[in-house]
Amino acid sequence: MLDPRQFHTADRWENRVIDELCPHLDRASRTGTPSVVEPFPTALTQAELVAVAVRLCNGSRYPAAVLVGPAIGCITFVPLAAPRPARRTRADVPFLRARARLSAGSLADVTI
Repeated sequence: MLDPRQFHTADRWENRVIDELCPHLDRASRTGTPSVVEPFPTALTQAELVAVAVRLCNGSRYPAAVLVGPAIGCITFVPLAAPRPARRTRADVPFLRARARLSAGSLADVTI
C-alpha cells in the first residue's frame, strides 16, 4: 500500500491532492484495472494537478498512465503493466511432502 506521506511536500494544497490520488494509484497497480478519481475541490489548476499525479507515478515506481478528464480533478490512472503478485512469506506457503530418490537408490521423505 502506498503511503501518501512519503510524497508530501511543503505545499499543503499539493499534500491534499496527494492524499486523494494515492489510494487510486495503489488500487490501479494492485488490480491492473484503471482507477478513476472523481472530481474533488482543489486550489490547484488542471496542469498542476496533472504534474502532481505524474510525479506520484514516477516516485512510486508504478508504471501508470495519467489520463485527464474535462473537469478539474477528474483523473484516471491506467496501469501499464500487470499487477504485482502479493509477496508470500514462508508462513503463507504450505509445505509439500514428497518422496525423493537418494543417490544410493533408497527413498526418503523430504519437506520442500
